[in-house]
Amino acid sequence: MEEIQIHPLRPEIGQISLEEIERIVLETGRIDIRVISRKRNYVLHRGIFFMLAVAYTRHSLASIGLHLGKDHATVIHANKTTPWTLAQDKDAKNMFSAIHARVRYKIESRLKEVDFIKDNRVDSATDYMNVYDRVDKLLIEVEHLKTQLAKEITVEYDTTI
Repeated sequence: MEEIQIHPLRPEIGQISLEEIERIVLETGRIDIRVISRKRNYVLHRGIFFMLAVAYTRHSLASIGLHLGKDHATVIHANKTTPWTLAQDKDAKNMFSAIHARVRYKIESRLKEVDFIKDNRVDSATDYMNVYDRVDKLLIEVEHLKTQLAKEITVEYDTTI
């Protein structure tokens, strides 16, 4: 019996909000975790929410619990019992995997956006060399494209006139 654990990397923490995790749990599990119920499915999905919220957000246990109208002790208890439940129940583990995959996809897409912005920005107002280098690269690319286009164009002259 293998217990489920989440080990996020440092850049992944804080890239997703509690509301987004809640929406993913709602859309994937089709269960509203805000409903006050002790039925197994509700408890399981709330536990999954708490696990992912603790792992991927910078919120305190109290604020995570408060998000669903619970206290920090509920969050602690869910983080102790939910991994055991997931290890015992194959359907629950599959549900967790589906929800976790969607959360990871959302986080990874955010990280790619952040990396893209970092790669394509001017670092400071005095970073003119970076801009000049980019302009030079673009001019070289334009010349290359003109050459390619010139090779592909054939001109036919009408000599019957």
